[in-house]
Amino acid sequence: MKSRSVVHRVAALAVTCMLASCGSNKPPEASSVPGPTRADKPAAAASEASQQEESVDAPTLIPSTAADIWKAIDQQSADLQAIIQNGALKEVHHKAYAIRDLVAALPAHATGLSSDAQARLQQDVKFVATLAERLDAAGDAGDKADAEANYDKLVAVLGGMTRFP
Repeated sequence: MKSRSVVHRVAALAVTCMLASCGSNKPPEASSVPGPTRADKPAAAASEASQQEESVDAPTLIPSTAADIWKAIDQQSADLQAIIQNGALKEVHHKAYAIRDLVAALPAHATGLSSDAQARLQQDVKFVATLAERLDAAGDAGDKADAEANYDKLVAVLGGMTRFP
């Protein structure tokens, strides 16, 4: 009986959370894309769990148009560059994962691109996610040189991507 009441409490809590999120004050044109959660894959090590927790700190607001997404990417990239230059490496993950989330939202707006361009965009999305993880690891390690190197790679990838309206 004890486990049954726990199940009921968990279910009630889940319903309460869902209902509470219905009254969100978020503008309708913006959505949020959270980072990965522990449920996505089993934690292999404490550092992986730490990275996952950092990437879900705060969801990234995703603008409703590709042009606005690109503006947000440019702003986050400039912020990330300043963070790295100032040596605030423990803050790198916030901006790196925000850029990852913004770039991941681009394919939904790429309906006018050719199939080749869409495939290239998908590759870029995956590589930006990899670079975000590398930047996070460099920041956690306090390795400014590695953070700078991965930031330069990120800038190169973003600069090579097709900017579509």
